[in-house]
Amino acid sequence: METNVNDDTYQIKTNVNKKLSKELGKHEITFDQDIIDWLPPKEHGLNNSNVIIPSQYISFIHNNNKSLDIDYFTIIKDDIRNFIPLDCYKLKYISSLSHDDKNEIINIFNECIKVIHKVI
Repeated sequence: METNVNDDTYQIKTNVNKKLSKELGKHEITFDQDIIDWLPPKEHGLNNSNVIIPSQYISFIHNNNKSLDIDYFTIIKDDIRNFIPLDCYKLKYISSLSHDDKNEIINIFNECIKVIHKVI
């Protein structure tokens, strides 16, 4: 179903809350389940999300009674040093860094490539 609001086209792809529709004076909009491509998670909790702070940092903080004051830039540098692929969020974060910080990451990456080259 499509609706025009201020000459913009919006496509609604989910069922609309019945009470909210009634309060807004709108008719109830429902859809066939076949066109909804989202599936609910099989289990609840954080297991459905990507890890933001790796477990090695959490255990270090817990064991040393420190607060959660972690620099995401440091995590990315450690991931590169440990040959851990960067996810889309880390790559996006890198794109927002200063040129000096990007150069530091490139230098770390280059040192890692040297190690791989020696091993091969």
